[in-house]
Amino acid sequence: LPEMGKRFYSGNLFNAWADLTTVIGTRTTGNHKADFVVVGPNWTGDLPANMTVIESSTNLAWFPVQIESAGGKKETAKIAQLRKGFKITSLAQWNGESTLDRSIASDAKFELDTEHAPSDQVFAMDAATFYGRLCHLMITNPPAVTDSPLMLQLQALGIQPTENFDLAKLPPQVQQALISSTENSKDFILAHEGDLGPSEAINGWDIHTNMTNFGTDYDRRAFVAATALGTGSAQDIMNYTISNDNLGQKMNGRYRYQINCDKGQLPPVKASWTLTSSGTQLRLGSHSHLRRNADGSVTLYIQSRPVAKARRANWFKAPKDDFQLSLQLYWPKQSAVDMKWEPPTVERVIETSPLVMATELVQRGH
Repeated sequence: LPEMGKRFYSGNLFNAWADLTTVIGTRTTGNHKADFVVVGPNWTGDLPANMTVIESSTNLAWFPVQIESAGGKKETAKIAQLRKGFKITSLAQWNGESTLDRSIASDAKFELDTEHAPSDQVFAMDAATFYGRLCHLMITNPPAVTDSPLMLQLQALGIQPTENFDLAKLPPQVQQALISSTENSKDFILAHEGDLGPSEAINGWDIHTNMTNFGTDYDRRAFVAATALGTGSAQDIMNYTISNDNLGQKMNGRYRYQINCDKGQLPPVKASWTLTSSGTQLRLGSHSHLRRNADGSVTLYIQSRPVAKARRANWFKAPKDDFQLSLQLYWPKQSAVDMKWEPPTVERVIETSPLVMATELVQRGH
């Protein structure tokens, strides 16, 4: 890993089942240049000196990295340069051997699709492809011991670690059940979140902190894989989302909104926080030169129309149509992790101009 300076980053090492193995990053290992070696459950041999060893419970592992950004073209260029410093090298190459023990291509036996989201690729599979691939991958990436009861049930359907899964050879009723399960999988998964907790909104903001290490909560495992694959620990990054204002109406660029943070109540972080919106690259946050009110509070102005010059530093230019806001906390303080800090309400500004009020009545159909 490269030297990261003062920039926050979080790298999450997951096993084949999307369970979080460990976190490498600012909070846990620091920002200095370092080398790590990841080994599988059955690996034996000598390792290079002065390297931190990480043991993966499965042979397949993956390592998404999130890097703090203040936004803008210059930041994008800086992060692109930092990303070049993250390198994955096989141990054989590291030791200077001329040949590799194995190649990624021969291990996976599948071509990688980098143009479509993993969830979209999975939902597009038919039953024969999905269960055939699952059975093949379980050979070298067996489920956890706690999954044994479920595996016994699946074996009765012909689903087990094997390279020879053949849907056509299963009893007709089993074939139909497996076909139906893949055809209806997306609707079922999105309707069953599992124990994501807490599920209630906080001042209208939705926040989930239970997004890793699923155990036998298969509903939660599937939901996170479909909607937020690669989400790490809430101790590193927390993400709040909101679509409705304090009146319970969808937020829309026709209206003006405010977020009022009392003195000392800006998002509590050790790194930074950012406010972003769907469909735009704009952001506002701790890297912005926010202006404080006389009492020390901070007001953020969320609207598509320009604001007065005195408010421009605190203006978030909203999309013109319906939009959603996202609030990201990078390395949140414990008060946020423990849910003691609450994000402020998004308040819609009530227009008093007769023309504006008449326009709103027409738009509502009155």
